[in-house]
Amino acid sequence: MTQIALIGSGIQGRNRRLAPSMLVNCYPEIHQGNLSNASIAGTAGLAHFSTVSDDPVRMLHEVDGVLYALAGTTFYEIGSDGTATAKTGSVPAGVSPKADDNGTQIVMPIGDGYVYTIATGAVTQITDLDYNNSSSCAFIGQYISFIEDGTGQFFISAFQDATDLDALDFATGESDPDINIANHQFQGNHWLFGTKTTEVWYLSGEAFPMNPYNNGKYNIGCGARLSVASNEDYICWVTPNRRIYASTGGKPVAISTPEVEYQLGLLFTVNDGVGFIYSEEGHTFYQISFANLTICYDFTTQWWFERTSNYGRHYANHHIYAYGRNLVSDYRSGIIYEMKLDHGSDAGDAIIREGILPPIFLGQTDSLDSVDFIAEMGITPINEPDAHFQLRYAPEGADWRNWVSRTLGAQGQTLKRLNFDSFEAMDSVYLNWRVSVNAPFRLIRADV
Repeated sequence: MTQIALIGSGIQGRNRRLAPSMLVNCYPEIHQGNLSNASIAGTAGLAHFSTVSDDPVRMLHEVDGVLYALAGTTFYEIGSDGTATAKTGSVPAGVSPKADDNGTQIVMPIGDGYVYTIATGAVTQITDLDYNNSSSCAFIGQYISFIEDGTGQFFISAFQDATDLDALDFATGESDPDINIANHQFQGNHWLFGTKTTEVWYLSGEAFPMNPYNNGKYNIGCGARLSVASNEDYICWVTPNRRIYASTGGKPVAISTPEVEYQLGLLFTVNDGVGFIYSEEGHTFYQISFANLTICYDFTTQWWFERTSNYGRHYANHHIYAYGRNLVSDYRSGIIYEMKLDHGSDAGDAIIREGILPPIFLGQTDSLDSVDFIAEMGITPINEPDAHFQLRYAPEGADWRNWVSRTLGAQGQTLKRLNFDSFEAMDSVYLNWRVSVNAPFRLIRADV
């Protein structure tokens, strides 16, 4: 028996014979162990946390430990038990706002500007005549900065009051006369994203309190307003030329691989991309969804993989960390889920986990007699008494043969060796496995 690699590129590229590898709803984990130094772990599942509305959730936001959501045209406060309470006032229907807050006001630019004031519990429109149409805002040093739609300018509010504006408090991106797409606060700096450039501005303390860094101007545009996401360590976004960039505060670097960029190139558009960053058990992920594709990057291992729900894009759309949980909205509805490794399904829908291993080259003197997989289902009992692990193979990378199944064992069994044999003669082979169990899953090792 010879141990073989479980991990390839994670995303399928253009040439499926040379780069057939993929991972769906699972990701690599590097570790030192008795059985192998790398395993494939199942992604987090989804469990119901709150039903906010019949209308889709357009925004999630947290201030001082309290969760808020915009669903349809109504703004809600959501308690730690998931109870949603509608607040006074409304927001027009339309796009999801790229919102931010200053500690006392949650600001939602949707053409016109709307503000939820925590002290009054009400949503009101910004009526200041110096407000210009905007689709993105960011909190910078007690100011709210708004991009001005259709221009290269941005303007700022008064100190600690998003509803008070001055026509003279504006600036223009300096790298290129392009159109602003989004702005974002990252590590205390103001990131200004245009169609062709990105600039980083700092708080200067002058009459207009922001200036651009001389070395903070990059010829990298933004292709989707809601693709911009950050945590304490990283900021990420997708570009109009269908690449994905990340920065730790300095010069951005492309994290998309040729395989990822091939998949992005198949999309009709990338301007509908919605991204977020979340962490769980030592891994930090950037997840971005488009109309029919969700891909995820693991900063811990620097691997990409795909996520699906019910054979389509992943259900998760907007994300927030609140009440000690990773919470995500369902892009189809007004439901909010908890996303956690302990959940074995996507809100009751089976999670299909799948992988294609790197090709095995046998040569003319060797043959493939059998393949053994060692799988672990974790501490949660399997709900189905006879769940199955399936395998198929493609000789020389040609047509796939039929799926063959092996039982994962009775309920409660946590470790299983799965043997497959009766392979035909061939010089090389491609192995495709898949599994669906309502329990945490890990593929530990494969031997041929």
